[in-house]
Amino acid sequence: MKTLGNTLPRRFKAKASGAITAGKPLIVKADGDVAQISGNDLTQGSANEFDTNNSSYYAVIYDSSNARFVIVNRSGSSGPTKGRVAQIDGSDNSVSTGTAVNVRASADLAYNDGAYDANAARVLVAFMDNTVGGQKGGAAVAQVNASDNSISFGSTVYFETGKSMYIAVTYDSNAQKCVVFFSDNGDSMKGKARVATITPGDNSVSFGTVATFENGGTEDTNAAFNSSLNKHHIIYKDIDNSNYGTIVTGTVSGTSITFNTPVVFNSGTTNEPHVGYDVANDKLLLVFKDASVGGSPGTAIVATASSGGGYTLGSKVVFESGHTRTPNPVYNPDTGKFTVFYMDDADSDKGKFVVGTISGTSVTFGDPVIFNDADTSGSAKLYLQAAYDTTLDRNLVVYTGENNNYYGTAKVVRNESTNLTSENFIGLAEYAAADTETATVLIKGGVSTTQSSLTPGQTYFVQGDGTLALTADDPSVTAGTAVTSTKLIVKG
Repeated sequence: MKTLGNTLPRRFKAKASGAITAGKPLIVKADGDVAQISGNDLTQGSANEFDTNNSSYYAVIYDSSNARFVIVNRSGSSGPTKGRVAQIDGSDNSVSTGTAVNVRASADLAYNDGAYDANAARVLVAFMDNTVGGQKGGAAVAQVNASDNSISFGSTVYFETGKSMYIAVTYDSNAQKCVVFFSDNGDSMKGKARVATITPGDNSVSFGTVATFENGGTEDTNAAFNSSLNKHHIIYKDIDNSNYGTIVTGTVSGTSITFNTPVVFNSGTTNEPHVGYDVANDKLLLVFKDASVGGSPGTAIVATASSGGGYTLGSKVVFESGHTRTPNPVYNPDTGKFTVFYMDDADSDKGKFVVGTISGTSVTFGDPVIFNDADTSGSAKLYLQAAYDTTLDRNLVVYTGENNNYYGTAKVVRNESTNLTSENFIGLAEYAAADTETATVLIKGGVSTTQSSLTPGQTYFVQGDGTLALTADDPSVTAGTAVTSTKLIVKG
């Protein structure tokens, strides 16, 4: 004899509103049609051409105490390099900029990067100085005045006498210091670092001793601070090891930094790697142009760091199948998601972004969105950078585009609402369906067999962008329980 529960239907059919992919969560609309969940799309403000010269070598740093951004860029093909304050208007997602000033005299600076020092309430900007002998690595402290959106810079202090390239700067909230990472072209491109101490009274900076994180040649250095382990994660291309993608852990003590053994995360040519830290999941997102496979696609790997300097690596996930340049992962602590900005070389170098959600050891991405529908010129750190405004919950992306005479341009993008509510989730699509076709929906008790990378025994939640994750989103909607890596029992 069958129980009542066993006689209940586990699927139903309805008209599809828009294209539906097998395995995707669906909502039922007011007219009875079903549709895929869409949301967390990023709406865009108007483009602000803040520098009407050929612009490059951007650094974008968020000053959380003043709720302002600092933008640094080379203005013109050979400088000078300028800094300015940028402010987002939350009412219309526009951005305005204050008066630009030279970072150092009329100097042409390259490989600019920076970080906000929360202890000193100052921004540290580091750079390669093309106007001095040896193209030395230097740094200057920036102070923001929020009342009139002005900025001033302290005197330049040089941290390296040789040519310093591929600069990255992080802030260590535990040691309350900034760290400058760079490739020393005067010493076989070895990867090096120095801890920086800011004195806010006179906007000066001093440096600890030089430490080496890679004895071989390095390029495309980027770094992120892990606030859980109080460690720095430095990601780079190891040019003396077949251009493999490599990551290493650094720990600050006082004014010194020490490093663990480097770990290869991609055994192939790895260009323009960047790393971001997911605070909610305590994971790292590694993004890069994977030149080891055809087409050089934009690729991501989730990494879990250990206190001893090791890494557990997830599988590679492609977020852009075409030739991808300068991927920048920007973490949104409000949503627990990454927005990855990049240039799509396979689509006329258009500027695009995708939203990525980490679950376990993997990451899923939404569909690409265009933020610049024209050639977004350049590569690496030269022509595209982005940062997140923790006060207004918005991203600021800064770029150079051929469609506006290579002007320095800034644009705001923001998370929008989702069509998912606490009541309208109905189930998972059993099969794919085109718009207006009949869709088959697996409802409570049904088993979806088209999932991937699930953890058996774990409950999965529907996210606002239509993906599944182990943590609840807002609203909190339970999708079901995984029974294998590919099967999910729908709970609804």
